[in-house]
Amino acid sequence: MKSLSCADLGDASCHFVAEGQTDEEVLGKMKAHSMELHADKMKEMAASMTEEQIAEMMKSKIKTA
Repeated sequence: MKSLSCADLGDASCHFVAEGQTDEEVLGKMKAHSMELHADKMKEMAASMTEEQIAEMMKSKIKTA
């Protein structure tokens, strides 16, 4: 099982954890959550990073249990 939390991405105030069998599944869940509840932060990131760079940054923080 793989996982990625908002805390892993620097937001300790949010306790959401995306879990899945593959990196793509985890990234999809995290992106959906981020766009819904952290849209302002995502827009800030998009101003300085490409979508591919954001995905790679998130992917680098995925944990495998």
